[in-house]
Amino acid sequence: MKRYFLTAIAALLVAPPLLAAEYTRDQWRALFVQNYPAFACDKNYYFRQCLQLEADQCESAATSAARTCLGDLVMQIPEVVQNSEQSAKAGTLIAQCAGVRIETRFSSRRLLSAECQDISRWR
Repeated sequence: MKRYFLTAIAALLVAPPLLAAEYTRDQWRALFVQNYPAFACDKNYYFRQCLQLEADQCESAATSAARTCLGDLVMQIPEVVQNSEQSAKAGTLIAQCAGVRIETRFSSRRLLSAECQDISRWR
């Protein structure tokens, strides 16, 4: 599941519209906030499966976490994101940060299944 999640994050981050052209840091950040919540809160991913979050609750938390992480890690995003590799690198960093924030916020809701208890499977 871990590999699937990280592969899916990478696919999101290099998929259109994030691949279409060069983006300024602010443009890239706006696109990330626009795309990350729906992706991270897919019903087949950890936050919905293991933290028992409704779609709207998950998307609100993911948006908030993404904005916070984008602010905290802004200097690690190139001033101009020029290619898919830069986009994937920055996106993975921000997605990992946001995921930790969501996990921390809702950890008390985590299901007791072996798969859900092993958080390393989802990172």
